[in-house]
Amino acid sequence: MTAEPRHGLVSKILMLAGERPASFFNMLSALLLVTILVLTAADVFGRYILNTPVRGKSELTRILMSIMIALALPATVLRGHSIVVDLLDHLFGRSLALAREVIVNLICAGSLFTLAYWLRFLGLRQQRWGNVTDFLGIPLYPVTFFIAAMVAVAGAMFLLRLLSTFSQWKHRN
Repeated sequence: MTAEPRHGLVSKILMLAGERPASFFNMLSALLLVTILVLTAADVFGRYILNTPVRGKSELTRILMSIMIALALPATVLRGHSIVVDLLDHLFGRSLALAREVIVNLICAGSLFTLAYWLRFLGLRQQRWGNVTDFLGIPLYPVTFFIAAMVAVAGAMFLLRLLSTFSQWKHRN
C-alpha cells in the first residue's frame, strides 16, 4: 500500500494524537535499550576484569527486551511503519484499495485483541501459580500484563486507522 494523504477529522486526530505517544513509546524503548547496553557492559566488565558477573543478567535482559518490544508495537502502528507488501497495489482501483485497507485493519485489530486476551489469561495464570524467574525470583505476571496492555493499545490504533480509512472513503465519494 502506498501512503496517501489523509483527510477528515478522524485522520487529523490520528495524525496529531499519534506523534506524541509514538515518540514517548520510542523514548522509553530507547531508554530500555540503553539500560540493556549498560547492563551488558557491566556484566562483561565484571566477568572478565573483576571475576564477578552481574547476577541474573540474562533474566533482566529478557524481561527488559520483552518490555522494549511491547513498547515499540503501538508506536509502529501509530506511525504506520508496519511492514507492507505492495506487489498487487497496481491491480486495485481506489474503491477496492480502500476495501482492502478496511479488511486488513480489521484483521490486524482482531488479531491483536485476541492476542491481548490470551496474554491477559496467561498473566492471570502466572499470578495464580506464582510463576517467577528462575534465578532472581522476579514475578512474571506484571510483565505479561504490560505486554497484553501494549498489544491491546496497538489493536486500538488499528481501529483508529480503520476509522481514518472510513473517513477517507467518505471524503472521496
